[in-house]
Amino acid sequence: MKMREVLVVATALAALGLAAARGATLEAQVLEPSVMIRAGFGTGSGVVFTRGQSNYILTAAHVVAGLRTVRTRLEDGREAKYEHFEDAQVVKVLTEGARQVGRLEMDARVLAYSDAEEGEDLALLEVRKRGFIATSGVFRASDEPVAVGTRIYHCGSLRGEIGSNSLTDGIVSRVGRVVMGKVYDQSNATAFPGSSGGGVFTESGDYIGMITRGVGEGFNLFVPARRVRAWLRSIDREWMIDPSLPEPSPGDAE
Repeated sequence: MKMREVLVVATALAALGLAAARGATLEAQVLEPSVMIRAGFGTGSGVVFTRGQSNYILTAAHVVAGLRTVRTRLEDGREAKYEHFEDAQVVKVLTEGARQVGRLEMDARVLAYSDAEEGEDLALLEVRKRGFIATSGVFRASDEPVAVGTRIYHCGSLRGEIGSNSLTDGIVSRVGRVVMGKVYDQSNATAFPGSSGGGVFTESGDYIGMITRGVGEGFNLFVPARRVRAWLRSIDREWMIDPSLPEPSPGDAE
């Protein structure tokens, strides 16, 4: 075999190896930590971040809004309002080879909530059973915006359970679009009802945001990871998505 032919073959094999590695990375970092959220009569999506034996899930607040009730009671002669949430159900589809072989379903409590109208449209859940799954999403370390034109993937429950863990792709179409006073990034990755709360990922599998708004298959807005991180930091929960930060003691984490 001539040297040129050897180089061509070696290059082709290297390309195949890179593609396989990327496929494995996407499988492990995108599909595995992605789950469906069932909240009353509605469904949405979420991404699991694991610390120790605890599984935390980032999703959109409007996905779990139907589980929320506001209670009022008198305290020292004044009305005080308290939020109460019923548990959401987290559904993880299990596959083996090329077919679905089962599903896991667990209850999850709402740890933190910022409503869609006046807040961040973000919610943080915790699966009640410890060790629900061992995998975890990988939250992007940098708060720098992802460049326009960057290839990305979205994993969500398109059209609900029938499309759970569907992977679509596209590019970052716009960075820093302001809607109702909040900053979003924009993508043309396909998303449908049920996608809300689902993750947006880079080719390397890093979580860079969450789909929350859309007006068509090719126009979707996602809360960028930098805004998600700022919200988690404001409620002292950043450690849940950042393994470099120490976990607080169980009492302090409540």
